[in-house]
Amino acid sequence: MTPYFRQPIDSLTLSVVVAARNGRATVEPCLRALEEQRKDGIVEIIVVDHSTDGTASIVRERFPEVEIVERADSALVPELWAEGVLRARQSIVALTTTQMAVSPGWARTLIRLHQTHPWGGVGGPIFQARGLRLADQAVYWLRFGQWGGANCQGVVHDLPGDNVSYQRARILDFDETIRRDGFWENEIHAVLRQSGARFYAESEASARFLGHTSIRELASQRLVHGRRFGARRVASASFVRRSLFVLAWPLTPAVFLARLFARARRAGGTLSFVRSLPWLLYLLAWWSSGELLGYLLGEFADDSVSPSQGAVHKSGH
Repeated sequence: MTPYFRQPIDSLTLSVVVAARNGRATVEPCLRALEEQRKDGIVEIIVVDHSTDGTASIVRERFPEVEIVERADSALVPELWAEGVLRARQSIVALTTTQMAVSPGWARTLIRLHQTHPWGGVGGPIFQARGLRLADQAVYWLRFGQWGGANCQGVVHDLPGDNVSYQRARILDFDETIRRDGFWENEIHAVLRQSGARFYAESEASARFLGHTSIRELASQRLVHGRRFGARRVASASFVRRSLFVLAWPLTPAVFLARLFARARRAGGTLSFVRSLPWLLYLLAWWSSGELLGYLLGEFADDSVSPSQGAVHKSGH
């Protein structure tokens, strides 16, 4: 990687990239929480939208200062993030989705932490909003439970893509990868760690998961993500090693479920976890099926549109 140079402290400002997939039910509280922090350093908010429920119309009508990039092609969240990251112009780039509402002081905390140290990334915990459906509680434990509290404070091994920020200079090296493959934060974070970068989490930069997940849509995403994971895990493996992964595959859901339960118990969420177990098993089945397909067949063909092909609109124009 090229040498990393810290930005001058007084020049740090935020671009926030918000991925939207049928976010009509949650886009307003998500953007309201961000708009209220314009005075704290948020200069631009970029919503990258792939929806059929009128999400973009709500943004245009109610948030005239938000930039909207609409994608007509079928795009996963990492591809939506990629579109926004490549368009972002401020010194710090933060990622989230319309299912998140950031806490008061979130922007100010991110900027302060980026001022103190050249972190690979800065973010915070993700908590459940009140009154989530059981299906959404399952989604929370599956995707965000490991970032639910005390274990997401201080120097951490990793951060969730739905609540993370980077100094833009940190991720310039990934431009071509992002343009080609999307912004897959787990893969980018792995490279950053190899280069010696560290990640920091602060409770004052937390977000709330608002739910309203389309389980059918998420299941299909889990299949694609699982297949990508499996394919890349065995990409350079020998035939024998690949065969061992396939033979061990039936244990994958049980191991994964045990890990999720341990996290929920540490976070005091045992009851929520148990009640949402049927939904968890359903989503795990889709992921593990994708993982097996990745071991056997490789990744899906990439027919996504380049980030430069999205249609851009400024709300109110």
